[in-house]
Amino acid sequence: MPFKGINNLRDHNESVPMERWQLEELRKCANDPMYFIINYVYINTKDKGMQLFKMWDFQKELVQKYIAFRYVIAKWPRQSGKSMSTMAYLLWYSLFHKSKVVVILANKLSLAQEQLQHFRDAYIALPYWMQPGVSTWAKREVRLSHGTRIKCSATSPDTVRGMAINVLYLDEYSFVKAHIAEEFIASVFPTISSGKTTKVIISSTPSGMNHFYKMWQDAKGDYSVTSEGNGYVKSEISWNAIPGRDEKWAREEQARIGEIRFNQEYKCINYNETITIRNKTNNLIEKISIGDFYERLIKEQNNM
Repeated sequence: MPFKGINNLRDHNESVPMERWQLEELRKCANDPMYFIINYVYINTKDKGMQLFKMWDFQKELVQKYIAFRYVIAKWPRQSGKSMSTMAYLLWYSLFHKSKVVVILANKLSLAQEQLQHFRDAYIALPYWMQPGVSTWAKREVRLSHGTRIKCSATSPDTVRGMAINVLYLDEYSFVKAHIAEEFIASVFPTISSGKTTKVIISSTPSGMNHFYKMWQDAKGDYSVTSEGNGYVKSEISWNAIPGRDEKWAREEQARIGEIRFNQEYKCINYNETITIRNKTNNLIEKISIGDFYERLIKEQNNM
Protein backbone atom coordinates (compact mmCIF):
# COMPACT_ATOMS: atom_id res chain seq x y z
CA MET A 1 0.00 0.00 0.00
CA PRO A 2 1.73 3.19 -1.16
CA PHE A 3 1.97 6.12 1.25
CA LYS A 4 -1.09 8.37 0.62
CA GLY A 5 -1.39 6.94 -2.88
CA ILE A 6 2.02 8.25 -4.00
CA ASN A 7 3.41 5.85 -6.58
CA ASN A 8 6.42 3.79 -5.43
CA LEU A 9 6.45 5.35 -1.95
CA ARG A 10 6.09 2.67 0.71
CA ASP A 11 3.86 3.34 3.72
CA HIS A 12 5.36 2.74 7.15
CA ASN A 13 2.58 0.26 8.00
CA GLU A 14 3.24 -1.93 4.98
CA SER A 15 5.42 -5.01 5.27
CA VAL A 16 7.13 -6.37 2.17
CA PRO A 17 8.21 -10.01 1.87
CA MET A 18 11.92 -10.26 1.11
CA GLU A 19 13.76 -12.79 -0.97
CA ARG A 20 17.23 -13.98 -0.04
CA TRP A 21 18.96 -11.91 -2.73
CA GLN A 22 17.20 -8.77 -1.51
CA LEU A 23 18.34 -9.38 2.05
CA GLU A 24 21.87 -9.86 0.74
CA GLU A 25 21.65 -6.59 -1.18
CA LEU A 26 20.50 -4.77 1.94
CA ARG A 27 23.46 -6.19 3.82
CA LYS A 28 25.89 -5.06 1.11
CA CYS A 29 24.37 -1.58 0.98
CA ALA A 30 24.40 -1.17 4.76
CA ASN A 31 28.08 -2.14 4.95
CA ASP A 32 29.28 -0.23 1.88
CA PRO A 33 27.89 3.28 1.19
CA MET A 34 29.68 3.48 -2.15
CA TYR A 35 28.12 0.22 -3.32
CA PHE A 36 24.70 1.59 -2.38
CA ILE A 37 25.22 4.94 -4.11
CA ILE A 38 26.68 3.51 -7.32
CA ASN A 39 23.95 0.90 -7.71
CA TYR A 40 20.82 2.47 -6.24
CA VAL A 41 20.95 6.27 -6.05
CA TYR A 42 19.21 8.20 -8.82
CA ILE A 43 19.49 11.96 -9.27
CA ASN A 44 17.34 14.41 -11.19
CA THR A 45 19.49 15.71 -14.05
CA LYS A 46 18.69 18.88 -15.97
CA ASP A 47 18.68 17.27 -19.40
CA LYS A 48 17.69 13.62 -18.93
CA GLY A 49 15.52 13.54 -15.81
CA MET A 50 16.14 10.85 -13.19
CA GLN A 51 19.37 9.00 -13.92
CA LEU A 52 21.59 6.66 -11.93
CA PHE A 53 24.22 8.79 -10.19
CA LYS A 54 27.43 8.24 -12.14
CA MET A 55 29.94 9.72 -9.75
CA TRP A 56 33.21 11.33 -10.73
CA ASP A 57 36.27 10.31 -8.73
CA PHE A 58 36.40 13.55 -6.71
CA GLN A 59 32.75 13.05 -5.71
CA LYS A 60 33.58 9.55 -4.50
CA GLU A 61 36.49 10.97 -2.51
CA LEU A 62 34.15 13.47 -0.85
CA VAL A 63 31.78 10.71 0.25
CA GLN A 64 34.74 8.68 1.51
CA LYS A 65 35.63 11.63 3.74
CA TYR A 66 32.08 11.76 5.08
CA ILE A 67 32.45 8.08 5.97
CA ALA A 68 35.92 8.37 7.49
CA PHE A 69 35.66 11.64 9.45
CA ARG A 70 33.17 13.32 11.75
CA TYR A 71 33.79 16.88 10.54
CA VAL A 72 34.26 17.81 6.87
CA ILE A 73 34.39 21.26 5.29
CA ALA A 74 34.15 21.47 1.50
CA LYS A 75 35.09 24.46 -0.67
CA TRP A 76 33.84 23.48 -4.10
CA PRO A 77 32.90 25.44 -7.24
CA ARG A 78 29.30 25.89 -8.30
CA GLN A 79 27.58 23.07 -10.15
CA SER A 80 30.23 20.52 -9.22
CA GLY A 81 27.93 17.97 -7.62
CA LYS A 82 28.76 18.55 -3.95
CA SER A 83 25.07 18.80 -3.02
CA MET A 84 24.17 15.61 -4.89
CA SER A 85 27.14 13.77 -3.42
CA THR A 86 26.16 14.91 0.06
CA MET A 87 22.52 13.99 -0.53
CA ALA A 88 23.58 10.50 -1.62
CA TYR A 89 25.52 10.03 1.61
CA LEU A 90 22.64 11.38 3.73
CA LEU A 91 20.25 9.00 1.97
CA TRP A 92 22.49 6.03 2.80
CA TYR A 93 22.89 7.20 6.39
CA SER A 94 19.14 7.69 6.84
CA LEU A 95 18.21 4.30 5.40
CA PHE A 96 20.66 2.24 7.39
CA HIS A 97 20.67 4.02 10.77
CA LYS A 98 17.69 3.77 13.10
CA SER A 99 16.29 6.54 15.30
CA LYS A 100 18.65 9.28 14.05
CA VAL A 101 18.12 12.96 13.29
CA VAL A 102 19.57 14.41 10.08
CA VAL A 103 19.29 18.19 9.65
CA ILE A 104 19.87 20.10 6.41
CA LEU A 105 20.38 23.85 6.81
CA ALA A 106 21.14 26.49 4.19
CA ASN A 107 21.44 30.25 4.04
CA LYS A 108 17.92 30.36 2.57
CA LEU A 109 14.93 28.16 3.35
CA SER A 110 14.28 27.64 -0.36
CA LEU A 111 17.75 26.17 -0.83
CA ALA A 112 17.36 23.87 2.18
CA GLN A 113 14.02 22.68 0.81
CA GLU A 114 15.62 22.09 -2.58
CA GLN A 115 18.23 19.86 -0.93
CA LEU A 116 15.53 17.88 0.87
CA GLN A 117 13.65 17.56 -2.43
CA HIS A 118 16.74 15.96 -3.98
CA PHE A 119 16.67 13.53 -1.05
CA ARG A 120 12.97 12.79 -1.63
CA ASP A 121 13.47 12.30 -5.36
CA ALA A 122 16.25 9.80 -4.74
CA TYR A 123 14.30 8.03 -2.00
CA ILE A 124 11.21 7.51 -4.14
CA ALA A 125 13.41 6.16 -6.95
CA LEU A 126 14.69 3.36 -4.69
CA PRO A 127 13.33 -0.15 -5.12
CA TYR A 128 10.10 -0.54 -3.16
CA TRP A 129 11.53 -3.39 -1.08
CA MET A 130 14.56 -1.29 -0.07
CA GLN A 131 12.52 1.54 1.43
CA PRO A 132 11.93 1.40 5.20
CA GLY A 133 8.59 3.13 4.63
CA VAL A 134 7.56 6.68 5.53
CA SER A 135 5.21 8.19 8.09
CA THR A 136 5.84 11.86 7.18
CA TRP A 137 6.52 13.14 3.65
CA ALA A 138 6.63 16.94 3.73
CA LYS A 139 8.66 19.74 2.18
CA ARG A 140 10.51 20.35 5.45
CA GLU A 141 10.59 16.90 7.01
CA VAL A 142 10.67 13.21 6.17
CA ARG A 143 10.12 10.55 8.82
CA LEU A 144 10.98 6.92 8.20
CA SER A 145 9.40 3.89 9.83
CA HIS A 146 12.56 2.97 11.75
CA GLY A 147 12.53 6.29 13.58
CA THR A 148 15.01 8.37 11.57
CA ARG A 149 14.00 11.94 10.71
CA ILE A 150 15.37 14.24 8.01
CA LYS A 151 14.57 17.92 8.52
CA CYS A 152 15.45 21.10 6.63
CA SER A 153 15.38 24.78 7.48
CA ALA A 154 17.19 28.08 7.03
CA THR A 155 20.34 28.30 9.18
CA SER A 156 19.39 29.64 12.60
CA PRO A 157 20.30 28.64 16.16
CA ASP A 158 16.61 28.68 17.13
CA THR A 159 15.79 26.09 14.46
CA VAL A 160 17.87 23.33 15.99
CA ARG A 161 18.31 24.48 19.60
CA GLY A 162 17.72 21.55 21.94
CA MET A 163 17.59 18.98 19.13
CA ALA A 164 19.65 15.80 19.42
CA ILE A 165 21.22 16.00 15.96
CA ASN A 166 23.24 13.09 14.60
CA VAL A 167 24.25 14.56 11.22
CA LEU A 168 24.18 18.28 10.46
CA TYR A 169 24.65 19.54 6.91
CA LEU A 170 25.29 23.28 6.46
CA ASP A 171 25.08 24.31 2.81
CA GLU A 172 26.38 27.65 1.46
CA TYR A 173 27.52 28.47 4.98
CA SER A 174 29.67 31.38 3.83
CA PHE A 175 26.49 33.27 2.86
CA VAL A 176 24.86 32.99 6.28
CA LYS A 177 24.82 36.41 7.95
CA ALA A 178 27.75 36.87 10.31
CA HIS A 179 25.76 37.44 13.51
CA ILE A 180 23.65 34.33 12.86
CA ALA A 181 26.73 32.24 12.10
CA GLU A 182 28.50 33.39 15.26
CA GLU A 183 25.51 32.59 17.45
CA PHE A 184 25.07 29.27 15.68
CA ILE A 185 28.70 28.30 16.26
CA ALA A 186 28.50 29.31 19.94
CA SER A 187 25.20 27.61 20.77
CA VAL A 188 24.80 24.62 18.44
CA PHE A 189 28.27 23.28 17.66
CA PRO A 190 29.22 22.42 21.27
CA THR A 191 26.07 20.30 21.63
CA ILE A 192 26.84 18.35 18.47
CA SER A 193 30.52 17.92 19.23
CA SER A 194 29.69 16.47 22.66
CA GLY A 195 28.56 13.25 20.94
CA LYS A 196 30.98 10.53 19.90
CA THR A 197 29.48 9.63 16.51
CA THR A 198 27.80 12.89 15.47
CA LYS A 199 28.86 14.45 12.18
CA VAL A 200 28.97 17.97 10.74
CA ILE A 201 29.27 18.62 7.01
CA ILE A 202 29.89 22.18 5.83
CA SER A 203 30.01 23.21 2.17
CA SER A 204 30.17 26.57 0.45
CA THR A 205 31.85 28.77 -2.07
CA PRO A 206 33.77 31.54 -0.27
CA SER A 207 32.33 34.99 0.29
CA GLY A 208 34.93 37.13 1.97
CA MET A 209 37.04 36.71 5.10
CA ASN A 210 34.13 35.64 7.30
CA HIS A 211 33.21 32.69 9.53
CA PHE A 212 33.51 30.16 6.69
CA TYR A 213 36.89 31.58 5.71
CA LYS A 214 38.14 31.25 9.29
CA MET A 215 36.86 27.69 9.63
CA TRP A 216 38.51 26.79 6.33
CA GLN A 217 41.82 28.32 7.36
CA ASP A 218 41.75 26.49 10.69
CA ALA A 219 40.79 23.14 9.16
CA LYS A 220 43.18 20.26 8.65
CA GLY A 221 44.75 19.42 5.33
CA ASP A 222 43.49 16.73 3.03
CA TYR A 223 43.01 13.50 5.01
CA SER A 224 45.30 14.84 7.76
CA VAL A 225 44.62 13.39 11.20
CA THR A 226 47.74 14.58 12.98
CA SER A 227 48.03 18.31 12.24
CA GLU A 228 46.54 20.82 14.65
CA GLY A 229 43.36 22.61 13.69
CA ASN A 230 39.66 22.89 14.47
CA GLY A 231 38.96 19.21 13.80
CA TYR A 232 37.56 19.67 10.29
CA VAL A 233 39.03 17.90 7.29
CA LYS A 234 39.16 19.90 4.07
CA SER A 235 37.83 18.97 0.65
CA GLU A 236 38.39 21.13 -2.40
CA ILE A 237 38.60 20.76 -6.16
CA SER A 238 39.57 23.10 -8.98
CA TRP A 239 37.02 24.57 -11.35
CA ASN A 240 38.36 22.51 -14.28
CA ALA A 241 38.12 19.16 -12.45
CA ILE A 242 34.60 18.84 -13.83
CA PRO A 243 34.60 17.19 -17.28
CA GLY A 244 33.90 19.71 -20.05
CA ARG A 245 35.21 22.73 -18.18
CA ASP A 246 38.23 23.85 -20.16
CA GLU A 247 39.71 27.26 -20.96
CA LYS A 248 37.14 27.86 -23.72
CA TRP A 249 34.30 27.15 -21.29
CA ALA A 250 35.92 29.43 -18.71
CA ARG A 251 36.18 32.34 -21.15
CA GLU A 252 32.55 31.96 -22.19
CA GLU A 253 31.28 31.66 -18.61
CA GLN A 254 33.38 34.62 -17.48
CA ALA A 255 31.96 36.70 -20.32
CA ARG A 256 28.45 35.85 -19.08
CA ILE A 257 28.87 36.48 -15.35
CA GLY A 258 31.99 38.66 -15.12
CA GLU A 259 35.47 38.07 -13.70
CA ILE A 260 34.64 38.78 -10.05
CA ARG A 261 31.74 36.34 -9.90
CA PHE A 262 33.65 33.74 -11.91
CA ASN A 263 36.59 33.95 -9.48
CA GLN A 264 34.28 33.48 -6.50
CA GLU A 265 31.74 31.00 -7.91
CA TYR A 266 34.14 28.73 -9.78
CA LYS A 267 37.70 29.45 -8.68
CA CYS A 268 36.63 29.80 -5.04
CA ILE A 269 39.09 32.65 -4.55
CA ASN A 270 39.16 34.17 -1.06
CA TYR A 271 39.74 37.80 -0.16
CA ASN A 272 43.42 37.31 0.60
CA GLU A 273 44.20 35.65 -2.73
CA THR A 274 45.55 37.72 -5.61
CA ILE A 275 44.41 38.31 -9.13
CA THR A 276 46.02 40.18 -12.02
CA ILE A 277 44.25 43.28 -13.34
CA ARG A 278 44.94 46.27 -15.54
CA ASN A 279 44.74 49.54 -13.64
CA LYS A 280 42.31 51.85 -15.47
CA THR A 281 44.08 54.96 -14.17
CA ASN A 282 47.61 54.27 -15.43
CA ASN A 283 46.93 51.27 -17.73
CA LEU A 284 49.54 49.19 -15.88
CA ILE A 285 49.25 45.51 -15.03
CA GLU A 286 49.21 44.88 -11.29
CA LYS A 287 48.53 42.10 -8.81
CA ILE A 288 45.96 42.82 -6.14
CA SER A 289 44.13 40.81 -3.50
CA ILE A 290 40.45 40.10 -4.04
CA GLY A 291 39.67 42.00 -0.85
CA ASP A 292 41.54 45.14 -1.96
CA PHE A 293 39.98 44.85 -5.41
CA TYR A 294 36.47 44.77 -3.93
CA GLU A 295 37.26 47.76 -1.71
CA ARG A 296 38.50 49.67 -4.74
CA LEU A 297 35.32 48.89 -6.67
CA ILE A 298 33.16 50.03 -3.77
CA LYS A 299 35.01 53.35 -3.56
CA GLU A 300 34.65 53.88 -7.31
CA GLN A 301 30.91 53.19 -7.10
CA ASN A 302 30.51 55.59 -4.17
CA ASN A 303 32.32 58.32 -6.09
CA MET A 304 30.07 58.01 -9.14
